[in-house]
Amino acid sequence: MWEFLAKILPAIALLIVLILHFADLQNTFDYIMIAISVAFSITAVIWWWWIMMFARKLTEVNNKSLDRFDEIAKELKDLRKEINKKK
Repeated sequence: MWEFLAKILPAIALLIVLILHFADLQNTFDYIMIAISVAFSITAVIWWWWIMMFARKLTEVNNKSLDRFDEIAKELKDLRKEINKKK
């Protein structure tokens, strides 16, 4: 749920800001400022989506590493037991 909200809320906020701003345009400077704001906003939203996907992938890699670490630790314990039995 949090991942969905993290992706959709910035886009909704951008849409609301654009609608409110377009309702009261006065001159060319406003158009230029809107173009700059939209460019920065689109970049921020794309970056945010990329960070969310990267965090998910990083979490998956971390979990796989932890699982593998647990397997190795178990194998080492078994190996120690076998070595101690032979002594």
